[in-house]
Amino acid sequence: MYNRAKGIAVTEGIVASGGEVGKDAHGFLRDAVANAMSSPEAREALAKCDSFMEFEKGTREALREGASAGTSKLLTEADAEREPLRCGDCRRTMVRRSRPLSALWLLGRLRVVRGYWTCGCAKGGRCPLDEELGVKGRDGTRATPGLVKAVAPLAAETAFAPAAALASRLLGFAVNAKWMERMAKRLGSEMAAADASEQGVETAPAPSDAMCCGIDGTGVPVRPGELSDSQGKDGGKARTREAKLAAFGSGDGATWRSAAIDSAASRDTDAEPSAFAARLWREARRSGFAAARVKAVLGDGAKWIRGVASELFPGAVEIVDLWHAKEHVWEVGRSVHGAGTALCEAWSERTCAALSEGRLDDVLAALRRHADNEEALRCAGYVEANRARMNYPAFRAAGLPVGSGVVESACGAVAGRLKRGGMRWSVESGANPMLALRCRWLDGRHDEFFKARARPPPLALAA
Repeated sequence: MYNRAKGIAVTEGIVASGGEVGKDAHGFLRDAVANAMSSPEAREALAKCDSFMEFEKGTREALREGASAGTSKLLTEADAEREPLRCGDCRRTMVRRSRPLSALWLLGRLRVVRGYWTCGCAKGGRCPLDEELGVKGRDGTRATPGLVKAVAPLAAETAFAPAAALASRLLGFAVNAKWMERMAKRLGSEMAAADASEQGVETAPAPSDAMCCGIDGTGVPVRPGELSDSQGKDGGKARTREAKLAAFGSGDGATWRSAAIDSAASRDTDAEPSAFAARLWREARRSGFAAARVKAVLGDGAKWIRGVASELFPGAVEIVDLWHAKEHVWEVGRSVHGAGTALCEAWSERTCAALSEGRLDDVLAALRRHADNEEALRCAGYVEANRARMNYPAFRAAGLPVGSGVVESACGAVAGRLKRGGMRWSVESGANPMLALRCRWLDGRHDEFFKARARPPPLALAA
């Protein structure tokens, strides 16, 4: 005989994974399993195994199959006793039809028969149990939030095929690469939408008195249809789109990263900031950077970085990354004196030392001695345009970074997942969702996302 009270209690505990009812359900199941595993039958099964590893494997499979079958039955029976729903439009009682549900959870596959509720006044219908379990969706990825939370980091770390293979080994049941891809992109899209939302964005307290925001861009390979007619670095047609990344940090390194393929272009007449500027301002508030007493913005001196820094953070200390500036000097040395020559190395090292020590007049003088060289003239213009951003002795004295190691490493860590052999991404349905997923995982904000979206106990089942 089905005990409705006990069935609903256990069901609610499984769905909610918390609260007093959840604890009761956990204790009920724990005790049942403990009694079964300490029984004479379990002792006999262990004795028949060739190794304990074989016993472990069999036990896990049995527990997984038993839990999936039992939970499927509980959910089916509890949903069958649900109070009839009323239509939100006409307020009439809706009609219930039974429909099967197959969804993955941490212990395998749930096979449930649940109610599909319809009303004649509107097309379509509702499956309340799907909503309560968090397994809505028609893209073939029906899975509980608990399973998604467990396997998403694998997709964030490596390509979908090896991620699926690892997940299958760890879980004990098979998921394929296409399922992993759809799950990761869907989750990443939800994370990107949450990042883009202004709802609930408040300025967090600064984790440090002084904070730095490193800004950079890196190319991400995209599908041909996503490319513009812009020219690539090799003179041919561009094969990538630029992902703009910001890394907010204090003295202990990066604490908050954000990356997306979006535009920093804006005009003085635009009523709204550029997509990148709006994203940067949101993340500056969320990370606490906007509340820091001393703010520094570090980049490679690119015009778009200078523009957004002065627009969003007036009064912030702007710094040109010393290593980018040195690379410009070395390019001049190779152009003027020949790559790999002793004269090139001596000139470049001497000029870089002057740059690091803040002797910019000496740097400009060294460059202008080669005014007939295009690279030297370009570098001189670069130094002139960024003089105030190259006061490296003063920056060091104030305890501010002069190298963009944090944002450079962030570019590699975040976008590197999207730049492996043979990869080509769509922007909105592929690259940006994966960048959002990757940033949250690397920054330790993965669990925070799921916690904010945790569902309360299903009231309909507990009624």
